[in-house]
Amino acid sequence: MYGYRDSCIRTAYSNQIFYCPYSMYPLHCPFYDGYRPKAEEIQLQFQPPKTPPPTNTPKLSDLPNPNLTTVEFGAISPCIFKLTYLWLKNDESFWSHIIRVGNTSISAWRYQNEKWVPFNLDLKEIKNFTCS
Repeated sequence: MYGYRDSCIRTAYSNQIFYCPYSMYPLHCPFYDGYRPKAEEIQLQFQPPKTPPPTNTPKLSDLPNPNLTTVEFGAISPCIFKLTYLWLKNDESFWSHIIRVGNTSISAWRYQNEKWVPFNLDLKEIKNFTCS
């Protein structure tokens, strides 16, 4: 496959600077250091964790700010690819492993019935969270 790792793009547009929407997280940028990950490498990032989450659950009252009203993109972004405990506004709480944070939603794995299950969630539904 010619140009699989964007070598043809870099030679054709050698003087052009590519804009990366993930400039806050340069490792997620396809043009970071001229390297584009293979599809297999990307799929590995989106696999569920191999181990179950901790048995102890954090308490909402132990958090630095237990009375959050809204969760924003920038606040939850550092929790990507980490175990995260989520409290929802409908009084549900669970362990999750966030794999993508969008402007208004997240994609993650949720630990349910002793297995990891994929799910999507609106940021407005999250009451609070903590990363480990």
